Amino acid sequence: MPGKRTVTQALRVMGLAEAPNFRRHHEVLRRARWDVRAVARRLLLHVLDRLLPTGPVVIGIDDTIERR
Repeated sequence: MPGKRTVTQALRVMGLAEAPNFRRHHEVLRRARWDVRAVARRLLLHVLDRLLPTGPVVIGIDDTIERR
């Protein structure tokens, strides 16, 4: 599980730490329920749409199992 302050850190990285509505952003993101697969899919589709708008896309997957 990520660190306890992941949402806060993400907002700070985006430069919102000093924004007047910082607390509101934090509350919304902290309370939201996220479907990780749906978010990942939308992000992938967005990246592909912006970077590779036409033609086939080949994605390589490494199936090596790594123990941590």
